[in-house]
Amino acid sequence: MKLKNPVIFWSLVLFVILNIADIITAKFILAGEANPLYIKFGSMLPVIAVKIIVIGIMIYIYNRNIFNNVHWYYLYVMFIILGVIGVSLGVAANTYGILNPTSLAESANIPSAEKVQAYNLFVLFIIYLPAIFSYIIFVIYNASVKKARIGKHHWKGTPWYKRF
Repeated sequence: MKLKNPVIFWSLVLFVILNIADIITAKFILAGEANPLYIKFGSMLPVIAVKIIVIGIMIYIYNRNIFNNVHWYYLYVMFIILGVIGVSLGVAANTYGILNPTSLAESANIPSAEKVQAYNLFVLFIIYLPAIFSYIIFVIYNASVKKARIGKHHWKGTPWYKRF
């Protein structure tokens, strides 16, 4: 079986594995869970359902492998990579809670509103802000790369001291 895009395939596999690890580790720290869906519904089922839907969409897009332009492809890759980072940090936090029952007991006493606020702040700094900055950088890069002289052939015959 030849992979359509090995880098994205393995990133997607890592994304799926980390989401499964997040679900498993979250079951051990439900008292301190800060996910707004869990707090609102009191059950992990909505959280699991959203994860399954997101993973299903990501796999569908991978299998389809058709993008309108480079911007959509970039957003897809960025979503996977930032998702891997965000879920990795979630798994790490869950593991910390499992290994430190006193911290878990303390977080269980934090009001739900504060947990949601902390969760939203985490998502803002780990997912949204990097995504916004990264996309702005990409748009500027994409608009300017056509005017840049890139490649060794541009330096042919130029002395080394004029290359900087």
